[in-house]
Amino acid sequence: MTTTRDTYFKRIEAIESEFGVARLAARELLGRCKFDPMTVQAHGLRPRDIQRCLASLEDTYIIRLFAEFETALREIQMRIRRLNQWPKTHISDLINGIAGRLNIPTDNHRRLHEVRMYRNGLVHEGQKQGNLGFSECRSRIGAFLGFVPHHLG
Repeated sequence: MTTTRDTYFKRIEAIESEFGVARLAARELLGRCKFDPMTVQAHGLRPRDIQRCLASLEDTYIIRLFAEFETALREIQMRIRRLNQWPKTHISDLINGIAGRLNIPTDNHRRLHEVRMYRNGLVHEGQKQGNLGFSECRSRIGAFLGFVPHHLG
């Protein structure tokens, strides 16, 4: 089966939608707790648990977004190089290699590396490096994927 660029965008859009649903649900639940704390206490939770969830929700979905993007990059590399197995290339090298192969402008993949470093700060160091929100990360990833040919096969 041939993967299309649209497939990658649909996967990213699905994560974006899930993030919106999760944020809305957590906000609504927190609002209900102001009137009825038992709403969550019956499940062993407290309103501050929901507040913590809301505070980390964007970071969680940025990590998820980048994981999906990394999967797309590995699939793209497999198709470009006609590999039969999952490439074990480091993500930084993968970005650079695909950017070079597809003639993606340097500024575009530099901005993507900023997303990668931001995500690394969230996952590996536990500290944000910079201040990129979900929308900005999604925009930069989308801009990079926009250079991928519509059909890879």
